[in-house]
Amino acid sequence: MSRLIHDFVYYPTISHIVSTKIFHRHTYEIILHRDFFLDWTTFVDEQILKWKKTNLDWVYNFTNPLHIVFYDDLVNDLEPNLREIVNFIGLNVTEDEFKCAMNRREGIYRRKKRLFSLDPFTKDMKHYIKITKDEVYYQIHSFIQNQKSNR
Repeated sequence: MSRLIHDFVYYPTISHIVSTKIFHRHTYEIILHRDFFLDWTTFVDEQILKWKKTNLDWVYNFTNPLHIVFYDDLVNDLEPNLREIVNFIGLNVTEDEFKCAMNRREGIYRRKKRLFSLDPFTKDMKHYIKITKDEVYYQIHSFIQNQKSNR
């Protein structure tokens, strides 16, 4: 049984999942995706801690094969990242099928991009988010390096 993790709902037991992939999206976008609450500062603090806990839980507590993909890496360098994902999942994809996927990379389902003219994050919030993101990314990159060295 697998669960879809959306909006950083924390599931304390993930050991029943056989394998997974993680797409890391920019933290500001994830936080803005959520509905705003009355106490914005508390909300931001809670969301960044949930983001941190969720990501580190996958890294340190998931005991089955794990392939981590950073969203920005996937967007900026799709082909090699998609090949790694396909290989990790174990899909048999012909070169023609892969080329077809690359040619249709934009897909047919697109959310309209919301343009915000207001930046709701204070300087302190941005600093806190950056520090937390840097800490999590450091731990994730260390995890990836350890995985590579243990192969």
